[in-house]
Amino acid sequence: MNENEEEEDYDGGSSVPAFVLPFVTAAAALGVGSLLGGLVIWLLKPAEIQEVKVPRDLTQAELEEVCAPFVIEKDDEVQAVQAQMVTLAKDLKAKNERVAELEAKLGSSGSGPGRSAIVAELEKAKRELAEAKQELEQVKAERDQLVEDLKKTIVQLEEAEARAEFEAEQKELYKADALINKWKNFKAESKLDICEKGGRKKMGKCREKVDSIMTDVLWGEFKHCVLAGQEAPTVLEITKDATLPQYARYIDEEDKVTKGWALLLCDPTLPEADLEHEDQAVSAKAPE
Repeated sequence: MNENEEEEDYDGGSSVPAFVLPFVTAAAALGVGSLLGGLVIWLLKPAEIQEVKVPRDLTQAELEEVCAPFVIEKDDEVQAVQAQMVTLAKDLKAKNERVAELEAKLGSSGSGPGRSAIVAELEKAKRELAEAKQELEQVKAERDQLVEDLKKTIVQLEEAEARAEFEAEQKELYKADALINKWKNFKAESKLDICEKGGRKKMGKCREKVDSIMTDVLWGEFKHCVLAGQEAPTVLEITKDATLPQYARYIDEEDKVTKGWALLLCDPTLPEADLEHEDQAVSAKAPE
């Protein structure tokens, strides 16, 4: 290894910027606060487990924020070793120059009385040079191992992100399915409540009437109530001279089937929880 190679190999630059950058960027906006739940991630040493506290509902960006300090800490270790290598490389260069200087001095000394002292000094300088090379190679091996471990850690974090994203998606789909099931139950119970009396023919017409009121507009109102954490809408029979409850409206007083029946809805001003997936549960069209 010549002097130029030493300087190029140990120039002090970051060895891992490309794959650490996403986590460094995330750490810049770190403000996670109190975190609940737990995610166990193996970090660097196979025999050790680093537990990272994270919320249950974790987005990919949030996971990067939580894990960024651990990645940056390991990257700092790499940078510290890299800086040590730069110092050792400079020392190695100086020792190389000293050996070359002594060899030149020895070559021009002839057989004079000072030759033995130069030989002794040259031998000492060569030993120090060999030791410096060995130390530099050891530190380089340590640096390379840290880089490899850091890469493995980031792969593990990326896998954890993928799992968190998948679990969040499954949870959203579960919420969507639950919302649709509540809507279907609402339709079925409304038919039972309104149409429980009458013969078979009348029952059929009654159910058709109830189906006709299950519009996209009503679906939007129903969805809002559930996502806002309020009671799901129901139908109720209003007795004569009774006051219509708040957030209730008559279904159709002109139709004998639904006369005296009302929809009990909810406060339309309360905020809703978000459902991220654009499927039936969040669409404007009512599910069948």
